[in-house]
Amino acid sequence: MKSPSEPRPAQAAAEPTEWARPWRLEATRRLLLAARGLEFFSLAIPRPDDLIGSAHRFYAKPEVVTGMAESADADLYPHEKAALERFAPHPTDALVLGCGAGREAIALVKRGWSVVGLDAGPALIEAAKLNAARADVRIDFRCHDITRPFHVDVDRVFDLVCIFGVVYSLIPSRPLRVATLRTCRTHLAPDGVCVLDFAARENPTSPRELWAHRWRQRLAWATRGNRDCQIGDHWFAGVLCMHAFAHPDEVSKEAEEAGFHTEMLRDPGYPPVAVLTHRPHPHEMSSRDAD
Repeated sequence: MKSPSEPRPAQAAAEPTEWARPWRLEATRRLLLAARGLEFFSLAIPRPDDLIGSAHRFYAKPEVVTGMAESADADLYPHEKAALERFAPHPTDALVLGCGAGREAIALVKRGWSVVGLDAGPALIEAAKLNAARADVRIDFRCHDITRPFHVDVDRVFDLVCIFGVVYSLIPSRPLRVATLRTCRTHLAPDGVCVLDFAARENPTSPRELWAHRWRQRLAWATRGNRDCQIGDHWFAGVLCMHAFAHPDEVSKEAEEAGFHTEMLRDPGYPPVAVLTHRPHPHEMSSRDAD
């Protein structure tokens, strides 16, 4: 007979019954689906201005600023290099929109460009200035929200306008993206190029997603929320609205509405790139025809 002080063998864990394991997995699956559904439909409520405010707060977080500042010494990514080498091989004046902590701007200056960088985050602009000083380059960084009309300098135009880092997909509505491109067009030289990359969807829109989006639109109208919400809009990092384009033609149509002609570049493993150039407005074409 064992004494009370002697250790007892550990009791074996009870084996799940045949019905318990499938029930728990099914409950987990249903809860995950419910959470994804709530996440999907929640984008119907905040308006574009609310989403812009959420993005500003996200990029003001010290840990986000620090992370972006630490990667500012990285060079241009391969798809960015390929687009510039093909369409903007001769360095002159460049405007970088959504410049963040200065990665693209610093890389361009090292290639001989004279750069102006705009970003809405004051903390990011300060980090960009520090990074430029460490890299011993001169860049004109300015704090401005690129989704609002901006005027860099009176009568100044640029041979290159960059919107990298899929910043274009983070502009939270189609009307705001088109308005941003129109502002870009006013700052682009006649023979200049605007180069942007964007998030693309991997899979086509399913009938189920189309059905869910119709209900999301109804929720937006009922709550007077984000009536510009589109298929492809989703939460990124929990607080940013990102639009993943189902097809490059979506970007081309937005650019055409802003007055641009578009050419697409695809590099496997990297975001697609749109290269935008001037095209005559209809009134300009009619005046030329009259001449």
